[in-house]
Amino acid sequence: MGHLNALRWFLSTDHQTALILEDDVDFSLHLTSQISSTAHALRSLLSPGSPSTLSNITLNADPHFWASPSTWDILWLGHCNDAASPAHVLTHPSISYPDPHIPPLSSIAPPAADILKAFNLSDSRMLHRSYWPLCTFAYAITRASAARILSTYGTEGEGGCAAFDVRMLEACRDHDWRCWTVAPELFHHVPGKSEIANVDMNTGTDKGGGEGDERRRPSVNIECGARNEWLWVDREDGVGRERMLERVREASARGKCITSREEELDGKVEV
Repeated sequence: MGHLNALRWFLSTDHQTALILEDDVDFSLHLTSQISSTAHALRSLLSPGSPSTLSNITLNADPHFWASPSTWDILWLGHCNDAASPAHVLTHPSISYPDPHIPPLSSIAPPAADILKAFNLSDSRMLHRSYWPLCTFAYAITRASAARILSTYGTEGEGGCAAFDVRMLEACRDHDWRCWTVAPELFHHVPGKSEIANVDMNTGTDKGGGEGDERRRPSVNIECGARNEWLWVDREDGVGRERMLERVREASARGKCITSREEELDGKVEV
């Protein structure tokens, strides 16, 4: 219902595209540049006549920042996997593009790692036609695709599946929706309770969220995750917030990430 309500709200605005995020996802501190690179790749793939450099187009100035809305339906920026094979990728247009803030190939989980290895890619992401995109951590939609999702999957229907992400997968896999997957993903689930889990707790249906040491694990396929608990400082602690920002910028300039409290206190960063 949360996804459907978000889609209805989007259609009540005059926005041409939207990015739907689940509330318990992590993303890199370098997300801004990653989003721009991904948008550039999508335009290059789907809109050959679009501006060739990011300096010629900005998110706020052009409704086609994500390529013309008439050329795509769903862009999977966050997922738990897309089990596409190299053969599937080769069957459709695809594009790879550099990302200096991608995790090391040895740290990327399959199947994304398998795809990158198959095409001899490192320090790069791939944008390919979706095959089996599971989990709706983060996905972009157009006005047309949002309306189509609501009309097609607004109710379970006879023999329907209650899992929203499975219905979205079926749209891309079985019904030829124009879906594209970023591998590895830009957003991934982070252990911990979500707002929905907090509501479920009051109704007695909460299954429990990750707590304790589990919260400290790096998010899958995310480098320099923004949801790292050691990066968060109380809003009232102005001095602490400025100090943390300085530490993060210093680490980022050296191509490193702060990943623990000890590293933050000692001014050390992980290689």
